[in-house]
Amino acid sequence: MAHAADELIAVLEQSAASDGHIIRDLIGEATFTVGDHYPQDDVYDHETGAGFYYHAHPLTPRAHVSGLQILPEHGHFHLFVNRRAVPPGVKPLKRPGRPIKNWGLCHLAAIVMDVSGVPSRLFTTNQWLSKEWIYPALVVIDLLDKFEIADRTPINIWVTSMAALFRPQIEFLLHERDRILLTDPARGLLNSAIQGETLEITSHIEIDIDRQIAAVDRALDVSG
Repeated sequence: MAHAADELIAVLEQSAASDGHIIRDLIGEATFTVGDHYPQDDVYDHETGAGFYYHAHPLTPRAHVSGLQILPEHGHFHLFVNRRAVPPGVKPLKRPGRPIKNWGLCHLAAIVMDVSGVPSRLFTTNQWLSKEWIYPALVVIDLLDKFEIADRTPINIWVTSMAALFRPQIEFLLHERDRILLTDPARGLLNSAIQGETLEITSHIEIDIDRQIAAVDRALDVSG
C-alpha cells in the first residue's frame, strides 16, 4: 500500500506538472459520451488478465442496497481480472448467459470520480450488470494480486495504484456484496430476490486519497 501511494503521488505530480488530469488525458480530444468506453477498446493485459475501462451512466437513479441517494459523478472505472486466474476446480456462484461476454471476466470493484474529477467512492456491482463470472469474495480478493497492467502509462499506473492503496476497502466491499447476494454463503446460494435486474450496486464506500495515505504512514510509523 505504501508503494502504491508513492506511485500514485508520482503520477499525479507528473500530470499536474503538465497541466493535465488523468481523466482528461484518457479521453483526449474525443467528446465524452455517456455509455461509451474509454479507451474505446478498454485496457487489457493479456499476461495478467487485468483490465479496466472508464464510462458514465445516464443521470438517473441507480438502485443499490442501502437505499441512500447516490451523489452525482463524472464517471467511474470498472476493474476486472480474467477468470482464468481463478484456481482450477473453483466453481462460480453464477456465470453470464451465452454468448459469454467481457472476456470471461470477474469484476473487482469500480472507482467513482466525482464531478470535479476526484476519486470519491468505490462500489461493487450485481452480476447481471457487469455480466461477470461471479465468485465468492475470498476467491475474488485473491484476484486483486493479479490486477497489474504491464504497460506503465500514467493512467495504468494510477488505476493499478488505486486498487492496491484501497485494497482493504475493496476486500470489505466484496464481503458486503456476498452478504447481500448470498442466502447461504457456505453453499454459495444466491438470493433469488436479488437476481432480477433491479439492484445494480451491491456495496459502496466513500474514499479519500489523502486520508488513506495518512493512515498508511501512521501504520508504518507504528510498525517501524
